[in-house]
Amino acid sequence: MKVEDIEYRDEYIVVDPKKTVKAVAEKILEGFPAVIAGVVVKAGEPMGLIYVDTIVRHCVIGGKAAGKTKAEAIMDKNILKVADGEDIELVKQKVSQFKPHGIIVIDKEGAIKGFISPRDWAVIIGVK
Repeated sequence: MKVEDIEYRDEYIVVDPKKTVKAVAEKILEGFPAVIAGVVVKAGEPMGLIYVDTIVRHCVIGGKAAGKTKAEAIMDKNILKVADGEDIELVKQKVSQFKPHGIIVIDKEGAIKGFISPRDWAVIIGVK
């Protein structure tokens, strides 16, 4: 089975790294529960992920000002980029090795095609 054979095209928004955390939170919550994350993208290149718990960790618990802090300051940078034609077994090995906070699917040109959410991943590996 290949990455392109699974569902990964929803559940995220594209985020400018210079947007405030407050703006990102509003955009995620506007689409919640369908949207669960923001993929931070600069010049077409995915740089990181922001989940609601990322915002809570940095702004609510960590005390950063959501209206002033930029998305790039709090994003989880540990992401894995995989090609849509890549074999799922190879992706499983990479996930096991790198333990990323998120998996971004890209095409042959490096453009974002989607995001494999934790829910998607649980289905892929057979966790119920």
